[in-house]
Amino acid sequence: AIAEVDLTGRTILITGTTSGIGTETARALALKGAHVIMANRNIVLAEALKNRILEEKPDAKIDMIMCDLSSLQSVQAAAQEYKDQHW
Repeated sequence: AIAEVDLTGRTILITGTTSGIGTETARALALKGAHVIMANRNIVLAEALKNRILEEKPDAKIDMIMCDLSSLQSVQAAAQEYKDQHW
């Protein structure tokens, strides 16, 4: 069952985490132990979500990348940042 899933050691990149399904997906995966990388246009909203998740799970591993999916240049920069971080 999903309640027993442990995602410790897994790295998951999620786009659109500042609202709706993306928010709950990021939260659920972080609470299951995944290293969640949130790729969003709005880093301020992403930071707020990160802080809310950390209130629930202080040892959650969450990082953020600025990424606007409507801009190829932004997507390329986000991909390079991801590679540079060696996550």
